Amino acid sequence: MKYTTNNVKNGDYQENHVIYVGTQTGSFKRVDIFNKDNPYKQTNLQNLDAVTKESKVTALCWADDDKNEIILGRGDSIIRTFECDKNQFCETDLSIPEGKIVGLAWSQDTIVAASDSGKIHILNDSMSIIETGDNISKMRQCSNNKNLVAVGGKDRKNNLKVFDLESQKQIFSSKNVPHDNLQLEVPVWDSDISFVNNSDSCLATCSRYGYIRFYDYRQQRRPIHNYTDSRDQAFNSLAEKDGIIYVGTTTGILYAFDLKSMKTPLHTYKGATGSISSITVDETGKYLFASSLDRYVRVFDSQKSHLLYQCYVKSKVSEILMKEADDRLLNERKESSKQTVDVSDEEYETMFNKMQKVNDDAGEPSSKKLKLVKHSHMKRHSGIVFRT
Repeated sequence: MKYTTNNVKNGDYQENHVIYVGTQTGSFKRVDIFNKDNPYKQTNLQNLDAVTKESKVTALCWADDDKNEIILGRGDSIIRTFECDKNQFCETDLSIPEGKIVGLAWSQDTIVAASDSGKIHILNDSMSIIETGDNISKMRQCSNNKNLVAVGGKDRKNNLKVFDLESQKQIFSSKNVPHDNLQLEVPVWDSDISFVNNSDSCLATCSRYGYIRFYDYRQQRRPIHNYTDSRDQAFNSLAEKDGIIYVGTTTGILYAFDLKSMKTPLHTYKGATGSISSITVDETGKYLFASSLDRYVRVFDSQKSHLLYQCYVKSKVSEILMKEADDRLLNERKESSKQTVDVSDEEYETMFNKMQKVNDDAGEPSSKKLKLVKHSHMKRHSGIVFRT
């Protein structure tokens, strides 16, 4: 499929997938790919009037193996829980003292949140805190052992570390690669992390400084494999499935690497024009989901590198989660298909209502008013036409 800015869906892509999307504007929505009548249908899941720039969605994670609850972290230190079966947020929100939330986890019926200030908050009755550094970029939980989390950030003292939530102790700290040819220390910035191979001792990291590293801390502290991009690509996001690492760059390109040999990419996925903000892979490993700052979510065939689906979601996407549509969502689609389609768009209506009115130099409304007119392609693009 050639590059396009339209909403598109490949006819061969017939999976019942649904994507939950968190954005930089603070909105949280669901994209119903499974909807055969309208695979680009988007449902806002929270009140847009309460959304501010400070409420940017910075972290999403599942709170259970059945994928019925989502934990949402924001830039204003607020943590919310969304119940998918009830299609609503819990009434009680949590918060951490300070800092932007950069990672969430669910362990022993307790929410765990990491802030960019370098603290892991275990939000139980005792409200425990684990100190990890001072400039953390990401925290990820081990799917094989829920008590383990990994953190990484910018600068050498915030290198990759693994902590045991039960004992609240550090069990691993990575060691940097040897100095370069000029005997200078190689700069460190772990922008994203993933436990790999269903193991609690193998991890992969990517960096804004253009490297991808694979660790097995049972063997050594330094990386087993290290890939450095010769084109000065900056890697921003990472995901792993069945020994394949998927990384996204700040220029909108996705790569796939085999952990056994990271000399060259296995596949390249193109189509995005903005930084890749979040990546996830389905349970089969066949479909690769990605979001980017060009306001699109996309689905690729992970083996053939083909673009299968593309949807414009109106806001810059910061985090995504995906799941198979359950019976409730499928039945909801059948019921909605019998009703009249509502063409109104709550997000665009809210945006236009908040726009400042245009006045003349005297401070009074001009007799020749500027009218904001929604473009005919508004459902797919954010274009605005000004008419006099």
